Amino acid sequence: MRLSTKHQNQQQVEFYDFTGGLNTATTEEQIAENQLSRCINFEVQTITGLLKTVDGTKIKYRIPAHSDYKITSAAYDTLNDHIVLFADNGIVFSSKLSSDFSKVVQIGRLSGCLKPITTVWEDGLIVASGGLLQYIAGYQMKTISTAPKQCNGCYVRSGRVLVFDDETIRYSGVGDEENWTENSNDPSASVFVEAGYKAGGKIIGMVNMSSDILIIKDNGMLFRLAGEFPDWQIHEVARNVECKSRNAYCNVLNNTFILGTRRLQAITTTDEYGSMKPADIAQNVRRELGKLGASVSVRYVAPLNQLWILDGTENVLLYDLNVQGFFKRLFNAAVTDVLAIDEDVYVIKEDGVDVLDEFSYTDEGKPLEYDLQMKTHISHYNYLLKRIVLACTGFADSGTTAALHIGRSIKVPIPVQYIAGLDSLVYGNTNFVYFNNDYVFNTELRRVVYSNQDDLVYGNIEYVYDNEQYVLDYDSYVISDKRIRYRDKSIRIKLYGNGCKFILNKIKLDVVEV
Repeated sequence: MRLSTKHQNQQQVEFYDFTGGLNTATTEEQIAENQLSRCINFEVQTITGLLKTVDGTKIKYRIPAHSDYKITSAAYDTLNDHIVLFADNGIVFSSKLSSDFSKVVQIGRLSGCLKPITTVWEDGLIVASGGLLQYIAGYQMKTISTAPKQCNGCYVRSGRVLVFDDETIRYSGVGDEENWTENSNDPSASVFVEAGYKAGGKIIGMVNMSSDILIIKDNGMLFRLAGEFPDWQIHEVARNVECKSRNAYCNVLNNTFILGTRRLQAITTTDEYGSMKPADIAQNVRRELGKLGASVSVRYVAPLNQLWILDGTENVLLYDLNVQGFFKRLFNAAVTDVLAIDEDVYVIKEDGVDVLDEFSYTDEGKPLEYDLQMKTHISHYNYLLKRIVLACTGFADSGTTAALHIGRSIKVPIPVQYIAGLDSLVYGNTNFVYFNNDYVFNTELRRVVYSNQDDLVYGNIEYVYDNEQYVLDYDSYVISDKRIRYRDKSIRIKLYGNGCKFILNKIKLDVVEV
């Protein structure tokens, strides 16, 4: 670029596309324009593709005070509409979801000491935890005494329950989870198959892969079980596909994601020789994967179309399947599991259950901290920054600390719509006024009545005057346009703070190299 003392060669640096996600594999100067060197508590909005702050949480259930156990995982009993909670001491709890955790019942204890793996079967859930197979239906739990003594995992296929130990996969009798008796003259009786005869290693997982079963071993080998008994076949699919734990894999449609120490491999069915092709999709976050603990879990969160990588801490690494980029969440308490039920996302913590709430930006009653750092531009000479335009959609209260920081001295507060009183526009506002407990005049009855309804403001006959509930326009597009004079060798852009939810529409800088 030709230097200029008159600044006629001014250029614009604009940031609005961050679909590349997190990239910590290289320096902040070398990442792509749509990538981030630091990204905490931001994610990509599905509809617009813009970056937004993550949703906060709302408390649904907390275990009794002074309890001597912690919740380590959970499962959803679809047919009975129950959430099942598993504690670190083996105790199992169940609660009907529609009752909003008003009744949480201890229904039994796990037969093994491994983190349970569950699958839907008949009218409930089959549970495998390293001991005898167990069955849960609503508030009832039973142990299947006829099952194999070591059931490390479970799976359902063709009307049979499949379990595996270190070396063998066993099929129950057809339609009967209690029938594990083998009979060579009866094709509907229990059968077994070995995965990788004399290949070494232990089986740590089974997952659906198109019309086949993908078998994962702890020595990095993958096998594919195709067909049904007696016309089944086992083939080796790949080697050196490390799986970090027995919960470090996840199936999404025709893709299986397997997490290793520093890799996340996607196994995809292909037409190439009828095989399956593994590919490492996490090269940009190898450093982040290396920090994860040994008991890490991978979960698919369907409402967000994200993979959540959990290791029992406050940090959660997200993989957005829409944009194929990584992002990070930082809760205010350790997260042990996550459940996607219809359009709700339940966050399982050591002491209870929360649910994501799009109208909240707090967790555990404390604001969520967020932190963002974009690509740093470096000049051979000097950059002169002359103007900053920051556009957001969102709202906040007076306690927000959110601000854009450029270099060592420039600070631009987030230009959100403050709620300083009842001075927001009402006409055309379709937002809810929650818990409206004011006395209002009913035109039909022609008298003042007591209202406890969550009616819309727009088109609502109720009086707004003297209503203490906030009326806010969440879709307000607000811009901060500042003219400044800042000179430096580089332009480093950060955004951090807490106290508000917003969508980052764009950041535009007017700079010239001098």
